[in-house]
Amino acid sequence: MRSRRDAMRRTSGCTPLLLNALAVLLAAAFVVALPLAIVAHDVGRIAFSADAVSDVIANRLVEGGAFRRLFMSALFSGEGQSSEIAQALAALDPSEQDEAMRILVPEGWASDQVARLVSGLYAWIDSPRPAPDLSLDLRPLRENLLTGAAVQLVELVVDSWPACTLEQLDQMSQAAAATGEVPLTYCEPSEPFRGLLVEFVTTVLRDQARQMQTIVPLGQDLAQGLGSGDVGVFKEQLRLLRLVARGGWMLAVSILGLIMAVAIRSWKALGRWWGIPLIMAGAACLLIALVGGGLAAGALESATTAAAEDVFSAAVPAVLSGVLDQVLGRILAHALLAAVAGVALLLAGNFLGRRLRPEESGPLGDEIAPSTSEAPATARRVARPPESGDKPSGLFG
Repeated sequence: MRSRRDAMRRTSGCTPLLLNALAVLLAAAFVVALPLAIVAHDVGRIAFSADAVSDVIANRLVEGGAFRRLFMSALFSGEGQSSEIAQALAALDPSEQDEAMRILVPEGWASDQVARLVSGLYAWIDSPRPAPDLSLDLRPLRENLLTGAAVQLVELVVDSWPACTLEQLDQMSQAAAATGEVPLTYCEPSEPFRGLLVEFVTTVLRDQARQMQTIVPLGQDLAQGLGSGDVGVFKEQLRLLRLVARGGWMLAVSILGLIMAVAIRSWKALGRWWGIPLIMAGAACLLIALVGGGLAAGALESATTAAAEDVFSAAVPAVLSGVLDQVLGRILAHALLAAVAGVALLLAGNFLGRRLRPEESGPLGDEIAPSTSEAPATARRVARPPESGDKPSGLFG
């Protein structure tokens, strides 16, 4: 019987140690899980937000001029029917190409197209369609060419050419006399040949504008690039990543609940078991943001340098760099918030632990000190002196 009681005492004495060890493991898991959850949540908030990505692309590509150069290289690549005009436009220096794009592209058109493409791409993730509904609307460009942009473009190109030699002028004169048209010789002639040349090239450019494709579909090319059999799997993976990014922080919060159930019995313990892990998790998150952000920024800078004159290859690192800037800002803010919350909990727990008396505290009050009052002793019967007239009582009374 005595050995059984001793075993029960040993078991009850080991229980607090086991609970504390479990609480330490849970706290360590929280320190690891919270920074990862913050990083995943903040990356998901930017990467899976159509508005945020549209703003990044607009700021980094459209306003920075990269979108104009990318569009110029695609529109005036020197291929197709307009090869001569396209080659003339492609031969312009970068500042003249930017001016050509300012003439050709209406104000706000690039930003509107970016917003439409990004919104269509994100809507496709949640739709059953195999290909996203993506397209470029070139109707505003066509209207520009048919109204006044064609003349301005031709004037810009002709002004960039060197002056024609006498031999070139003689060739133009003979061709104009024979056919009534001035050939494109990539030199700026004197009047009246210059006026005839501008009029001829403008007419050709407007004719091509009337025949141009105003809606350019892009979604089917994207679906083919992903592979017909992998589109569904790809979309499911994106949705899973979005779900994890949005709800991963709930796992870290649930660990705090387990710590409370295992080890917290007072306000002081609450401040200690929640405050210290929050401070450590916030510090770890700050370290991840600073070190990881620096490494990522360096890699993107190297990729931009390696792209050199390839506009498309340089556009991708530029967009990713804009996303990285927004993500790092959110991670730093949330890391500081976690650390400050940990300090506040630690201080508040110590303050409440000293202030509240055991009898005033609830379930999270100070640990109740063991009672110092002893169990009431067995009442002892005190002999009462006999009164007069009474018979003595007792064994011999």
